[in-house]
Amino acid sequence: MSTRLTGWNRRWWIALAMAALAVVACGGGGGAGTGSTKDVKIALVVPLSGPYAEHGKLMQDAAELARDDINSQGGIKALNGSKVQLVIQDAGGTVESVTSATQRVLQGGDITAADGCWLSSFTLAATEIAERQKVPWLTFSFADQITGRGYKHVFRLDAPAAKQIPAALDALTVAAKASNHTITTAALAGDNTASSVSYFENLRQKLPGAGVKIVLDKVWTPPLADPTQLALQVKNANPDIIFGSPTTFADTVGLQRALYSVGERKPVMGNGGQFLTPEVGKSLGNATEGLAAVAGSAVMKGMENLSKRFEDRFHTFMIQDSSSVYAEIWTIKEAIEKAKSSDPTKVRDALASIDITSGPAAQIPGGEVKFDANGDNVRASVAIVQWQNGRPVTVAPVNQAIGHLKWPS
Repeated sequence: MSTRLTGWNRRWWIALAMAALAVVACGGGGGAGTGSTKDVKIALVVPLSGPYAEHGKLMQDAAELARDDINSQGGIKALNGSKVQLVIQDAGGTVESVTSATQRVLQGGDITAADGCWLSSFTLAATEIAERQKVPWLTFSFADQITGRGYKHVFRLDAPAAKQIPAALDALTVAAKASNHTITTAALAGDNTASSVSYFENLRQKLPGAGVKIVLDKVWTPPLADPTQLALQVKNANPDIIFGSPTTFADTVGLQRALYSVGERKPVMGNGGQFLTPEVGKSLGNATEGLAAVAGSAVMKGMENLSKRFEDRFHTFMIQDSSSVYAEIWTIKEAIEKAKSSDPTKVRDALASIDITSGPAAQIPGGEVKFDANGDNVRASVAIVQWQNGRPVTVAPVNQAIGHLKWPS
């Protein structure tokens, strides 16, 4: 066979050689380096179907806003302006579905970091997979055990349940005294998901030391079968305050509506964004007034413009689910800048040593992102958000609050 090159063949081989050189110049494998303009992929695993879909949508919206803000401001500057690309997976409504979704997105390869999942039970399952795959994972899920397993790739910006309770009790005590109330008794009513379990375990430990007696302690497996019966039990126990911790929309609305219908007007302090969603407001109407929740993040003073942009674009207000994820995506971005690489291992190491005191990532209670050996943000504090005139309003911490805590009459 002849090896003589025709003009066309010669041009073809020259083009092929130049393409090969271009691949070498850009870095042919692994994470993107400083000479690359390859998109940086961040996985987002959130519930977009099932009982927690509203929360997942708020998280997706925030991640997309953060992505667009990063990309419009020049992308990843340490990687020659590489753009952030979100790879979104629906976590569904069960531990099995979130496990499958996480395996699918991480085994697909080329993921620099991941974010999710909202429900602590889901996050526990997803982060176990991320740890095996050695992909850094950011979350705001509350359960203490998420960062209590010795994992090296799990990071949490928001305060865990153990840290939230003392801060919330302090704020409640101050608010009660200002309204001539004294909190001496409490009722606990919540489900048995991981976040609620951590919340109640900490309450059971902290309340007696604060001089508060627990007069009712009710836990159920979702869904709550008879909200009215539970509301009557709460009313008969006559607590000064109710700590509520349902996690599904149906149970959250069902319990609050039942309390209102039986004439129970004691303040309800929930934990997490499920008490603050637009759908809760639409479903409960006046019954939301005074309902409050402890949140790992919220719209703080100085975030008014961000909150308005979010509301204008997505036609809903920003709550913990969205403010936390917005900060988390920016934290990943800053870690990539610090690592000067999109390699997951290098980004993980950058996260472990990062200290952010300004910018979008630091717009959380406490105002700083710095992780301890377990992956918890050592500067994390909490917010208290209360329904006032049909909107969630951040009322604590005082130095970052937009409004004042109101004690229901």
